[in-house]
Amino acid sequence: MGSRGPKPTPQGVLKKRGTYRPGRHGTDLEKTAVQYLDEVPEPPESLDKFGSNLWVHICTKAVDHGSWISWSDLVSLEQYCVAAQFARRYAKLAQIDEYGFVSSEFKIWKDSVAILDRLASKFGLDPSSKQNINWTTKESPTKKLSQFKLS
Repeated sequence: MGSRGPKPTPQGVLKKRGTYRPGRHGTDLEKTAVQYLDEVPEPPESLDKFGSNLWVHICTKAVDHGSWISWSDLVSLEQYCVAAQFARRYAKLAQIDEYGFVSSEFKIWKDSVAILDRLASKFGLDPSSKQNINWTTKESPTKKLSQFKLS
């Protein structure tokens, strides 16, 4: 059996109306709001030079655009950067022999690329998911794209 009655009014609407009551409507919105990156965090130790540069590049863009990556997304961002490291490292070693057998390096590369694709859509790093991000730009970006070297 389904739930009865109308759905509860969102807290934001109640606040705008002036009818919000913490005792009745639950926790305050400001306390539970998502906190987005306001500074570029240090790259994790699990990243090499390429991964660290990618980390700094993505985090810098997130800080410049305001509401893109939250602090809770940093674990997934680390996974993305590690997968990029593996994909780059094993792309040169991946081989398929004349009989169609693949090397173990090829399997690692293929899995890394699959992880990259999945996480890229989460962070808006591919063309189709980029449209779903609210790109609110601050006054001036901290660094230009040409200043980053990923290799």
